[in-house]
Amino acid sequence: MVSGRVDALSGYSTDEIFDLKQKDFPFSQFTPRSIGIDFYGDTLFTSEEHLKRHPAQVAAFREASLRGWRYALTHEDEIVDLILTKYSRRHSAEHLRFEAAETARLMQPELVEVGEMNPLRWEKIATTYAKLGLIGGDIDLDGFLYDPRPIKLPPWFDTSIAAAATVLAVFAFLVWRYARLNATLQTALGERDRALVELSDSEEQLRVVLETAPVAVVTWSRDFVVTEWNREAQRTFGWSKDEVLGRNFFDFMVPSSERPQVDRFDDEAEVVERSRRFVQRPTRW
Repeated sequence: MVSGRVDALSGYSTDEIFDLKQKDFPFSQFTPRSIGIDFYGDTLFTSEEHLKRHPAQVAAFREASLRGWRYALTHEDEIVDLILTKYSRRHSAEHLRFEAAETARLMQPELVEVGEMNPLRWEKIATTYAKLGLIGGDIDLDGFLYDPRPIKLPPWFDTSIAAAATVLAVFAFLVWRYARLNATLQTALGERDRALVELSDSEEQLRVVLETAPVAVVTWSRDFVVTEWNREAQRTFGWSKDEVLGRNFFDFMVPSSERPQVDRFDDEAEVVERSRRFVQRPTRW
């Protein structure tokens, strides 16, 4: 490529890129990921039959492989020296360090656990191969990925699930009941508020009628304490509303010389009222 005999080549971003950069050769890099092809690279495979016969061996081989990767990622210089002294001197130490850094960048071990396999990614891989006509379209990946920690449910799991379902059903009923009661309460509160508004409107209408009445209007309680005193009463009797509200009507309307007779009349009226209530009280025989 550098000599111009080819215009493009297939290579690894962890390998050939180093040589091109070392020669200051300008190039454009295209990755499969840029067009939606994001496959797994180095992958360990075994058969279901071998896994059934030798489960401990499969687990040990996988764990040893992952431990090796994790160690290499955290001991870069040591692994570079090991490769150069024991395995191959095809690449320089600088080249091997470039390969280590690029591999770590691609793996992102701080974010993704070494050896992690995503079922959705494998489904995307299968879909891509199916679109290219390399495999059939109906792919079942159930059991395809090795699970190093299969979930074994304890004997009491089913009982616990049933108990939890019962508790959930009771809780759901209580929530439904609470919602019904809350709705009823909201309806009652709404009716109360409407009644209060109507009562307030009625009281306001009555107050307007009393204030604009062409005659003096005075109301009092059973003990003759004034509770209402309209404008015409103020003009007729001469006392303002603030002066008379809460006072006994006879205290300011009856001369002191005539008050004993009024009190006697009041006492006689009370006796008559009590007698009337006694006579009207229903009997049970």
